Amino acid sequence: MTAATAAGALPIGGFGWQRAPFTLRTVQLQVPDTRVQGFDEECRRQSRLIAAAYPTEDDLAWERITEEAMADMEDWVA
Repeated sequence: MTAATAAGALPIGGFGWQRAPFTLRTVQLQVPDTRVQGFDEECRRQSRLIAAAYPTEDDLAWERITEEAMADMEDWVA
């Protein structure tokens, strides 16, 4: 990295270095510490909760088949 790129200058149009028309600011992100004891168990727990909250394709297919069967039975006379 040259001093020009470190200062925020960019090569523009092949005419040498010019100052970029924008500036960048620092952003700080905080993420969980994966080294903490129990992190993997907590990930598994949350994954199971998410998996249980959303139906699978098999669940949806079974629900559709059941609804179709119930619709067919509405016209039956006992």
